[in-house]
Amino acid sequence: MQVNHDYLDASSEIPKLALFALRALFTSEPAHCSGNILIINTCLIGEFAVSMPALRDFIQKNQEKKVDLLVVPSQKTLAEKIQGVHKVYVAKAAHSRSVDAVGHGQQAETSFPVYEKTIALRVSPAAYHALRGVTLGKIQTSAPVMLHEGVRLVLRHIWRRAPMQYREMNFAFFGSTPRVMLPQDLFVFTDAERAKIETFDFLQPSEKGKRVLVHTNAHWPMKCWESERWVAALTKMHQSGNFRFIFVGTKDDEENQKYIASRLGFETYSLVGKITLGELLLTMAVCDYFLGLDSGPSNLSHVADLRSVTIAAFGPHLFLPWDRRDKMLDKSGGRGLLQMFFILKKKFISQITVDEVCAEFMKLVQENPTT
Repeated sequence: MQVNHDYLDASSEIPKLALFALRALFTSEPAHCSGNILIINTCLIGEFAVSMPALRDFIQKNQEKKVDLLVVPSQKTLAEKIQGVHKVYVAKAAHSRSVDAVGHGQQAETSFPVYEKTIALRVSPAAYHALRGVTLGKIQTSAPVMLHEGVRLVLRHIWRRAPMQYREMNFAFFGSTPRVMLPQDLFVFTDAERAKIETFDFLQPSEKGKRVLVHTNAHWPMKCWESERWVAALTKMHQSGNFRFIFVGTKDDEENQKYIASRLGFETYSLVGKITLGELLLTMAVCDYFLGLDSGPSNLSHVADLRSVTIAAFGPHLFLPWDRRDKMLDKSGGRGLLQMFFILKKKFISQITVDEVCAEFMKLVQENPTT
């Protein structure tokens, strides 16, 4: 039976987080006033995306400090977009995705400054080993919040109640109250990045219609909506309005995107594998709508304040849109724990019809007209 190694491999973070917690309890590192703070957050893309408001909130409250981040390689360009971040380090992820392995010109750091405080949110084994011998100062971990919310998650799943959102959980890690942060308060972009986005003519305003970013593929089959349904849905939307469909994703999504595009009887555009995650944020800032699966790009659209329709696969739902204008289609009722880890014959996402997706998208467009 095929299992989801993304989530199973991530379980290797638990002992490393526990070791940080024990180090905080039973070791006494000398106090340092270096002014440096390190936040370790080596997790999946979607999880990092929804943590960004809490990270920015912490940086704003500690403007006199230099706040560094330790993330997985694919998220380096994303982390560098957070206003106020001093330096971004990378370490191999716990999960098995190729894009989150150290490589492609990015090397794991071997030299860190002296820190007066270290906050461990998510810790891959590689991140833990990279920090051996580093002066970490006072250590704070997410272990108490993770343990408390983990127990509540199981109970709420049994009682069919919505769990605490991962976005809120991250604010809780820092002892803060969740708040909405607009993109202009969260991110900073360079002139070179803006110039690159401008080279894509199909992203510019024109008579070709509203710009709709589309993400059609996921690393886990139980989260995928059938390709033929994507073809039918995009065809029906094309007939219902003036839209430009622009595919986004990583190189791993390219085969899926090309198949769907080849079955459509109209022109589409692709940014799959052509832009970084940081550039995807900037792309979202100039587009009108997002349509995709419950995955990293969908979570980024929420952070970027881009109106969206999300096709959800299974519960528990830790990453719901926090803006009520956004739409989410779900047939799981918050269930689906087995579908998260194993491939089963029947999947909840297959119960979502083409007509339902089209209806929600058109409702989104009608309720949120763009100029």
